[in-house]
Amino acid sequence: MEQNKHCSVETRELIIKLRNEGKSYKFIQSMLNCSAKNINSVGWQVKEETRGRKKKMTIREDNFILHHIKVNPFLSSVKLNLTLNITARTIRRRIQDNNLLPRSPRKVPLLEEENTCSQIKVKLCYWARVVVDHT
Repeated sequence: MEQNKHCSVETRELIIKLRNEGKSYKFIQSMLNCSAKNINSVGWQVKEETRGRKKKMTIREDNFILHHIKVNPFLSSVKLNLTLNITARTIRRRIQDNNLLPRSPRKVPLLEEENTCSQIKVKLCYWARVVVDHT
């Protein structure tokens, strides 16, 4: 058995218009001479289905991560992890969800002046041993 519609299309449109204007249910009831249940059923919509686990991160945190990645694309997820208290894996997932590619620096950073001399000495000693061993 099919349920009857209690009001016409014009009445429904009028109820929706009055509700969007901010009119009270009592005012709409007195104006259209119908019940509050009828008025409430006109604007009722089915909630969209929510399945699965809900996100623990807020939109603000997602935007924070994306902002930092866009400013510095070579920033690692571990460094971002220290500021947000979120796992590095979660940060990588957020980056991938927003179609940003994970990047990592491929060049070795330049040595500072104070360390270059010691590095050269270490390399010379190593190669001196290699040459002596092979002769």
